[in-house]
Amino acid sequence: MKKKIVIIGALGYLGTELCKLYSGESWFHNIVAIDDRFVSKRVNQLKEWNIKFYQGAILDKEFLNKLLYNADVVHHLAGITDVAYVKKEASSVQDEKIIQVAIEGTNNILNSIPKN
Repeated sequence: MKKKIVIIGALGYLGTELCKLYSGESWFHNIVAIDDRFVSKRVNQLKEWNIKFYQGAILDKEFLNKLLYNADVVHHLAGITDVAYVKKEASSVQDEKIIQVAIEGTNNILNSIPKN
């Protein structure tokens, strides 16, 4: 039976590697890749691997509800990786965004995953 496998944060390093692992399974299962960025080279690679790509944010509940509907497996690898390395580069606005994406985004994913 064909499974729906969703990879959120698919264009990051870990997401790309996971997509690569699933590339051999994409002809037998419905693999869906989600990211809020669009990186042409990586998206083209996903197409070659028969993996469907959707651009959108994990803060968008409606977007997640549509794409996580009937999902059998969900890999959540999304997050903001552009963080300050030293205190003088820190920004309270960026820190709040990182926390919002981590907490609210993860809650949105958990609430959108099918309950069965």
